[in-house]
Amino acid sequence: EPTPHELAVSTHLNIGRVYRALAAGQPDVSLDAPIFADGEETWGDVSVLSEETPAEIVEHAEFVDVVRECFVILGKREQQILHDYFGLDGRRPMTLEEIGEVLGITRERVRQLRNKALTKLRQRYGEALMEFSLN
Repeated sequence: EPTPHELAVSTHLNIGRVYRALAAGQPDVSLDAPIFADGEETWGDVSVLSEETPAEIVEHAEFVDVVRECFVILGKREQQILHDYFGLDGRRPMTLEEIGEVLGITRERVRQLRNKALTKLRQRYGEALMEFSLN
C-alpha cells in the first residue's frame, strides 16, 4: 500500500490534501478512543480540555503524522531533538538546554543540530509542510 507521501507525488497533490482525502474515508471515531498508542488520552479528554475545535485537533494529528513520515530522512539524534523540542506525542516541549542535558551536549550544539534538521525538512518537504501552516 502506498504511503501518503507517495500518493501525493504520483497524483501531483500536496500532502495536506492527500491526508484530508484519506481522512474523509475513515469511519467516525469514538470520543473514548485513544489518541496515541499509549492509550492515556482519549479524543474526549482533549476536546473537553482544549479550546481547539475538533477540526483543528484532527488537523494537528494529521500534521504530526506528516512530520513523522518526513522524519525518515533525519538521523536518530536529529529526530529526537525535533521530537523533544516541539513536544510531539503530546509531551511538553523541551528547551535546548534540557535536550542538551539529556543528550550530553551543549545547548549551542542542540541548536545547530535542530537547525540542520529543520533545513533538511524544509528542503525536502517544504511545500508539503506549508499546506498546514497556511490553514
